[in-house]
Amino acid sequence: MQIKLITLGHKTPSWVREGFVEYKQRLPNDFSLELIELPLKNHGKLPIDQAKKLEGELLLKEVKATDFCIALDEHGQELNTKTLAQKFTLWQQEYRCLCLLVGGPAGLSAECLTRANFTWSLSQLTFPHQMIKIMVSEQIYRASSILNNHPYHRE
Repeated sequence: MQIKLITLGHKTPSWVREGFVEYKQRLPNDFSLELIELPLKNHGKLPIDQAKKLEGELLLKEVKATDFCIALDEHGQELNTKTLAQKFTLWQQEYRCLCLLVGGPAGLSAECLTRANFTWSLSQLTFPHQMIKIMVSEQIYRASSILNNHPYHRE
């Protein structure tokens, strides 16, 4: 299964990139994880609604009509890791590519949330956007380890 983590933001610190790559490299061959980082070009100077709309357009350009789209949003469904693994099994049977959308500082646009096939909340806590890259890649690895009976995930 191809998975694209599509994010907005500025330069990613080396420690974030290293964390992302660490979990990406651990994935089994049937999982392919790609990080797509789109620049935020002066969106902070625009009104929030206008900035979110422009950011949403950038994100959605990376999503094909046949892709399963997951919006990461605080109002989404919280999942435990076993449930995430079960969902990956279902999604893997139906779709070749999953696209996970991470919005800018103001969140995802209404268009992104409408396009999403599923809305996922990592937590009720608020996290720095850079941390999401590591957290999502680790959860994808953890879910894949459950599916492959690897001992990484322990109960």
